[in-house]
Amino acid sequence: MTALCTQLLGQTGGLGGLYLPTTQQPSYAVRFDAGNPSDNLALGGSPAIVFGSPVVTSGGPGVLPSIALQTLNTPKQYVDTGVLDTASLTVVLAAKFSALNTSGDWGSTPVLVSNFANNETGTLQFVQMGGGIQLSVSTATSGISNIGANAALTAAQATDWGLYAARINTTTAGTALTVQALTAGTSGTFSSTTPRFISPSVKTLQLGATPAGIFGAPVSLSEALLFPYSLTDDELAAVVRIIRARAAAFGVTV
Repeated sequence: MTALCTQLLGQTGGLGGLYLPTTQQPSYAVRFDAGNPSDNLALGGSPAIVFGSPVVTSGGPGVLPSIALQTLNTPKQYVDTGVLDTASLTVVLAAKFSALNTSGDWGSTPVLVSNFANNETGTLQFVQMGGGIQLSVSTATSGISNIGANAALTAAQATDWGLYAARINTTTAGTALTVQALTAGTSGTFSSTTPRFISPSVKTLQLGATPAGIFGAPVSLSEALLFPYSLTDDELAAVVRIIRARAAAFGVTV
């Protein structure tokens, strides 16, 4: 798996690592296929922890390799990346959902990335709900005070493979959110004059689940990247080109 991923995703940069054309390298990088779903291809990255026995589908003509995650039913199937949140952050994923969640019902919400456990300060939720992709974070220095941004999806877009990105840029002047459904061509932004504060008690980031375990409808992921800073537009475009080239090798357009 490592040789294939480093060849397709970026350039080999170390023992089992990869190198991407970004200012900082990802803290977590995975490409789900027939290999070990706990792999972390980030340079110097530690393996993730996989819960349950999620189904991993090998790629083929017209089929992207992927992992199926959900926490609504037992056994719960999700991945704990082992990576802590940072005040500024970028998430990039290739994902497909079983349905478009048009309501605000958390019970039917697929989770992309989250560390929400119990309203701790500084939590992050990157989910699909309300008819699109939603990014919400806490900015309060104590308790919870959410800000959020949304990118709209149609049912057809949600149930096909798509690329999704979330960027959080925190400075002394405040917090800026950008969420993009890159395949669908939609995006949303939001800004606050409150800088984001991360509590030391916040849990590590999970794929397909929240540490609270309160929602997690089915989602399939083909790959996921976490960066400990907010990528520039040019950096994100470069990463997206690499992901799209890999998908094209399987005959899939994202």
